[in-house]
Amino acid sequence: MKIVIGTKINEQRQQHEWSQQTVAERLHVSRQTISKWELGKSYPDLELLVALSKLFAVSTDELLGLSRRPVQRPWWQLLLRKRSRTDMTVKWYSGGRIGHVLLWA
Repeated sequence: MKIVIGTKINEQRQQHEWSQQTVAERLHVSRQTISKWELGKSYPDLELLVALSKLFAVSTDELLGLSRRPVQRPWWQLLLRKRSRTDMTVKWYSGGRIGHVLLWA
């Protein structure tokens, strides 16, 4: 199993638009420590892993590359299912039966 925590830390840091120095200050470590984590030269200990999880508001599993955050889609995209390039259907459930309608063809 490949350890991807460095890549995940880098991704989260860039998503939040934080510098390595900013993350280091919030975790009370050196900027070089953050750099080593991101380059895969060392890894955070368990306490710092939990602190990173809280700082970035993600699960430790996500930081370790064990799970991914579900993609958030608008509610209407969950109802629409594209069958091909030319048609799309809408499905719904009512009274234990599945209904659907072809929107265009």
